[in-house]
Amino acid sequence: MHGAQRSASLHASYRPSLLARASSRRSNIKTSASSLLDVFKKKEPLPDQLPSQTLEWLQSRGLPKQELAVRDVGVQGRGLVAAQRIRAGDALLRIPRGLVLTAADATAQSALGAAMEKEGLPAWSVLALFLVETRMGRQTDWGPYADILPKTSGSVLEWREQQVNSLGRGTQLHTAAREILQAADKSWQGLEPVLRGKAALEAFGGRQPTREDFQWAFSMLLSRVIRLPGLHDMEALVPWADLLNHSCESTANLDWDGSAVVFRPDSGAEHGEQLFGSYGAKSSGQLLLSYGFVQEGVNPWESVTLKLKLSDRAVEQPAKAQALKAAGLKTAATFPLRLNAFPAGLLEYAAVVSAPDSEALQSAAIAAANSDETALSQTARTTGLKHIREACRALADEPTARFEPAPASGVAQQEDVRLEQLIAEVRAREKRILNRAIFLLTQMIRETESRQINTTILAGFLPPPPGIDG
Repeated sequence: MHGAQRSASLHASYRPSLLARASSRRSNIKTSASSLLDVFKKKEPLPDQLPSQTLEWLQSRGLPKQELAVRDVGVQGRGLVAAQRIRAGDALLRIPRGLVLTAADATAQSALGAAMEKEGLPAWSVLALFLVETRMGRQTDWGPYADILPKTSGSVLEWREQQVNSLGRGTQLHTAAREILQAADKSWQGLEPVLRGKAALEAFGGRQPTREDFQWAFSMLLSRVIRLPGLHDMEALVPWADLLNHSCESTANLDWDGSAVVFRPDSGAEHGEQLFGSYGAKSSGQLLLSYGFVQEGVNPWESVTLKLKLSDRAVEQPAKAQALKAAGLKTAATFPLRLNAFPAGLLEYAAVVSAPDSEALQSAAIAAANSDETALSQTARTTGLKHIREACRALADEPTARFEPAPASGVAQQEDVRLEQLIAEVRAREKRILNRAIFLLTQMIRETESRQINTTILAGFLPPPPGIDG
């Protein structure tokens, strides 16, 4: 879910933002409340659409009577809907500590807990190993939960190489996908020492787990792990709560309130209406990589990540590197572009790395150190704006590659077609932002150059300072 941020420990840059879960049951189409209300207009009791043994397990671990029910909500798969009238701000779910699975809990129950502690595995890897151990048949308290987890989530961890490359090799989205995949590789390598030996074989029911087994676990975690600020910022799996679907319009999050995981919706809901939470301020690209869906309609968090860096062959490269360091900046930086807004610090950074001479660099360094765009000289401002525009053009010109459908037929092929459409939609949304940025930057460049020209022309009509012959 989200409230507590769904964390993606798989990669640090996504870590604060990976808030929720992406499973194949989620989709790019938001279920309308009116259609659900039609179904439940008689306000009949809403039976939970989960296996009876799962409900019994949840109740045995302390799940209280719920104001929400699990229902099939169409293209999104399962979701949580109101079993009674819900008001904004109501404390819902109230999931007890016995249904919060942290790395410490997994270590305590795992047959390989001592080995994991010895290797110093991170929480992400510990939870992945415990999921695989439980799924492969070892009796743990969490077997009923592992049994209902889906086979796939739709995240980038399940994509083929060709599908990853279709994101556009020069795009930051492609870079982000690679970072998630590389983080999964690193987690797998860290697990290998724990998976050797007789104890591991016994823990996994006599069968050596494969990379595919752990790829499934990584994908489940990427799409389901929640970060709970109120519980020492721990990462955890929280059954029932992870059935909440995402809406870009929601700001409601999960968190630990001292006694339970609570969800407080930011809007009310009538009987039968689905409730939504927030997986965080995520762009369509981030949602697609982590959760396998793109929300239909406007996403207020839509953005494109622009990467700028200091070239090794740049004019006055050492001086520029020093200017960046003095301003607390690195020689490479990323900035999120939105449709009608440029991020703070972008122009100052670009002015430093693109400064054509020492005079322009001096003003750019002052501007960067003080986060003050007005300190830029006209030359520094113009070259900075042009540098940003060229970076935007390079991203906008990056083609969206197509990939061949899977050789299988039926569902697998349909999923390939769906993914190709979603990637194309994400790239189209990004290009709208980039093209808008290019347009605005071109206007700003013209205005800056016009002021420079006007100042030069005006200077020709001014009388010379005293003591200087005309």
